[in-house]
Amino acid sequence: MPGGWAELLVGRRELWLELASSEWLPVEVAWRLLAEADRPVLVELAEAQPDPGVLAALAAHPSQHVRQAVGRNPAAPPAVLADLLNDRPPLESCEVCERHPVPWTHPPDCPDPDCELPGGAACDGSHQYARHTIVEAALGHPAVLAALLRELVTAEHNVATLRAVGGPTLTACLRDRRARERAAVHPALPLDRIRALLADPATAHLAAANPALPAADLLRLMPPP
Repeated sequence: MPGGWAELLVGRRELWLELASSEWLPVEVAWRLLAEADRPVLVELAEAQPDPGVLAALAAHPSQHVRQAVGRNPAAPPAVLADLLNDRPPLESCEVCERHPVPWTHPPDCPDPDCELPGGAACDGSHQYARHTIVEAALGHPAVLAALLRELVTAEHNVATLRAVGGPTLTACLRDRRARERAAVHPALPLDRIRALLADPATAHLAAANPALPAADLLRLMPPP
């Protein structure tokens, strides 16, 4: 392909979706798409674009779907992931509150055949469901290491409250006193970590409340007859 190919093709809006999905898209063209394109194009751009400056701008986009796509991009740097994890800048709206007066929770048996919201999607004005989906996307990124986890567990949005979070992340959360209580009772915490907490008088009451703890372990806590 000759040099300047993207500049030639970007004049045709019907090609924007394909252009945005190319990791070879020049950064100058990516900035143009960012300024002019609609959400589906920006989602493609957020998943494929390797430029950190463009990704930082996309991570601040008002659409939760664009932010989620940034979290799935393997080129997203730690600083951008930290912004996603900590809701920086804060979302101003979400799909729930754009459709319904808040507070509102989407019923699992929604009668609207055109509604694409999943059951349980909710907004109380803080756009909590949208924020959860962004955080969950970012948590799957390979660059989410201990430093980011440290920032995450001390932020307002605590990873230990997420249903989909895994054992290694919860184990990291145990190292932070502000996240320890929630991580200790999370059913995805590895059993060996639950038992270690159970053996510590300071945390035994938390481990005993974990639904993943086998009944046999609880029975051993009882004094002998």
